[in-house]
Amino acid sequence: MPRYSDKNRRAVVILAVLVVVVLLALAGYHYSALAFSGYKSANYGHRQAQALALADSGIHYTAALLSNADAMTNVLNNNPYNNSALFANVSVPGDDIKGFKGKFTLLAPPDSSNPGGDFRNGVMDEGGKINLNSLLIWDPSGKMAQAVLAQLPNMTSDYAACIADWMDADDTPNSNGGAESEYYSGLTPPYRCKNGFLDSLDELLLVKGVTPELLFGQYRNPYPLPMPGQLAANGNVDLGLSAFVTVHSRELTCDLKATALVNINDTSSSAYTNISQNLGELVSLMLTRGVAFKSQGNSSSGTKTSAATVEENQVTGLDEADDVQFTAFQAGGTGGGGKTTGGGKTGGGTTTGGKGTTGTGMGTKGNKGGTGTKGTGGINLNDIKFNFEGGTPNPKSKSKLKPVDGGDPASAQLDSNKKLSKNIPSMFSLVNTQVTIPSAKEDQPDIIYKSPLNDPANQTTLLPKLFTSATLWDGNEIPARININTAPAEVLNALATASTSNNMSGILGGGSGGGLTITFSPTGLQLTTNDVQTILSTRPALNSDQPTPEIFATPAWLLTQANLPLKTLTSLDQYFTTQSQVYKVQVQGTLDAPGGISARVEAVIDTNGGRPRILAYRNLSELGKSSGSGNR
Repeated sequence: MPRYSDKNRRAVVILAVLVVVVLLALAGYHYSALAFSGYKSANYGHRQAQALALADSGIHYTAALLSNADAMTNVLNNNPYNNSALFANVSVPGDDIKGFKGKFTLLAPPDSSNPGGDFRNGVMDEGGKINLNSLLIWDPSGKMAQAVLAQLPNMTSDYAACIADWMDADDTPNSNGGAESEYYSGLTPPYRCKNGFLDSLDELLLVKGVTPELLFGQYRNPYPLPMPGQLAANGNVDLGLSAFVTVHSRELTCDLKATALVNINDTSSSAYTNISQNLGELVSLMLTRGVAFKSQGNSSSGTKTSAATVEENQVTGLDEADDVQFTAFQAGGTGGGGKTTGGGKTGGGTTTGGKGTTGTGMGTKGNKGGTGTKGTGGINLNDIKFNFEGGTPNPKSKSKLKPVDGGDPASAQLDSNKKLSKNIPSMFSLVNTQVTIPSAKEDQPDIIYKSPLNDPANQTTLLPKLFTSATLWDGNEIPARININTAPAEVLNALATASTSNNMSGILGGGSGGGLTITFSPTGLQLTTNDVQTILSTRPALNSDQPTPEIFATPAWLLTQANLPLKTLTSLDQYFTTQSQVYKVQVQGTLDAPGGISARVEAVIDTNGGRPRILAYRNLSELGKSSGSGNR
């Protein structure tokens, strides 16, 4: 056989080497690509973490500003709701050598009272929403919650009944379409009705009929430009029920500097000293609180004491009995004119007419009387003295002389051992009020002391001071009221409509007779839709970037600026305030790096009397960059 020379196979080795080199090169390239991809992924993750840290820094930055009383006044100018100078593109210092700089921006949806408005750079006020847990405290039966919720946009009576049933203590379904554990135990998987306070709004998704669209609206991604179908009826973004209700709002009986407020319903001597030291010229308001005064007459056994007579809305002329500020003190007609009224909405009343005779009556609700026959006499309202015991004349005075003005109320002597017969239900009840100290002798006149708040000039100075220094309640915390300065129009209208609807009779329309009492059962709210329009047109708009005037820091503006009727104002204190403690923020952090890496977070901040804390936190980075942030 012929033999082949090895020379014919020398190229095979070279080809083999080349193939191996190519394969190794490809493997190296692939490894390099994987390594580079891993590096880019790690670098992106690092940059994303930096962007998230930028967003988180916005939360802490905002919490520091909101919880500091001086910063709120002097830096934010009492306007944290639309402040682009402090909340838009805020630079965060960085390392110029090792990394990129970054910034954050606060985002908030447009003001619902400004249809079609632009997004704001500021916070969202949880205090301007209805706290569902407060509704349950005000009315444990859940009827108030049902009536109020049914008036909110996109809500029905069935949905409202189911939410009320979820929270109320009983396990009996509401007749208006509610659901209790019997319904939920038949679901897959089964569960029981909570029958208690809510811990988060997300819990409502367990309630019969409540869908994500109903609770959070069609506008799931709150801040890019809305798509068709994602707008509410008023032209704003549709955020569902979550735009109007909350479970996070709180209210402490202290100011932003954590200074405890003085309870003006405390009659102890120490409280009187407290009021004297903190309220100064308002110490004379003690005289309007039903505290016993030392009698003018002396006996062999020593100085007597007798309860002062409190006259409400008797200083300025009143045309009709319905204008009397407290229904507990409601009186009949002015006599001679033949007007007749029945018992007060929450207490007794007097009836005049006929031949000038006077009768008294007590009613659990009271109906407005008809037209009486023209009388020949009648009793002048200003001659009748009412006290806190139910609207009857005070017979304790023995004087036969005309009462005299006592001058400076602070000169009167108080008996701090005497307990209040009734608590003051509203700061506004101290307006247009006078106190008569009865005389124990026939030849000595009764002495009248007038509240300093009867003078309109004092109302703009002393009334705000009273609101910022005093409270009506004991304890460190009360059920969260609604900030009337920031409450959406839908919230105010819901309460106004519920307070005047037939199904709220006896809940918001009035309580059982005998006089007003301060409890957390919902009684006496008198708010109309016309009042709401007045409030909305008077208060500062949330989309305004101007400093909030100081007058709006307390509810005093409802009297001095909005000129609401006193009978309306005295019914608002239990449900409304002008202070907020809890805010929601959505922050976008952006890293000044190629690609503009960003992160978005949402948090609920409780200022907590100067010690802020985070109540809730969510990372919303998956929603992408907002087109409302200015970083387009």
